[in-house]
Amino acid sequence: MIGLAFRTWALDHDDHFPFNVSTNTGGTLELCARGKEGFDANAAALFRVMSNELSTLRVLVCPADTSKRVGGSFPRLQAANVSYLVRSGTNLDEEHPNEILARCPIHGHVLLCDGGVRKAESGPPAKAAPAPSGGEQ
Repeated sequence: MIGLAFRTWALDHDDHFPFNVSTNTGGTLELCARGKEGFDANAAALFRVMSNELSTLRVLVCPADTSKRVGGSFPRLQAANVSYLVRSGTNLDEEHPNEILARCPIHGHVLLCDGGVRKAESGPPAKAAPAPSGGEQ
């Protein structure tokens, strides 16, 4: 459902995910806080702007994640209400369908930019590719 929400949101915003659209036009570009592995520390903000596409907060918490709680409302959504790690950056779009968009830290499953989900391979959970050089977000 999360992958479908990202794709649907992008269809309404010239094929750009929220982290590549300015807050002036409904996105979260200026709110991004990208870490060294490319995962955004402000994933809750990404999901807040996709509230119409997600329709329920339950999908943001992995059923096996005992450290997170389902949020009460989208406007008040916080990191404590989101299990999934979300990447942000200009290389994450439909032109790069096999790039990792999100990862479940519990199971290691990854969501790809094309909306596909890949099960964790044996061993540690999948990690994101290194952030592109050149100052890209």
